[in-house]
Amino acid sequence: MSLRKGGLLADYRSTITHQEKETTETTPTDGMVSIKLFNQLAGELGPLFLKKGLWRKKDDPKAILKNRFDKLRSLIIKIEKGGLEITADQLSNLNWSEVPEKVLLKAFV
Repeated sequence: MSLRKGGLLADYRSTITHQEKETTETTPTDGMVSIKLFNQLAGELGPLFLKKGLWRKKDDPKAILKNRFDKLRSLIIKIEKGGLEITADQLSNLNWSEVPEKVLLKAFV
């Protein structure tokens, strides 16, 4: 069965087809979207999202760095804080109370 014009289910087209409505002027705003990647999608899309960057609550990277910094140190190529490059030692000694609630994490896989 199809929803073609004149077909048995043609009446349903109007409920699923986009209807252009009168447009009003809108002002673009910034926002955040939460995305959960499951199973195969995590492996396929995860590196892309990591490369573009993920905003995380500061407690997440803080915990990762606290527990696994020695293992991650050899993988770190570049670290920036506030747009300025910092060393791995500066990152490991970072005063997290001075860090904004959300931080941008980027990784190149």
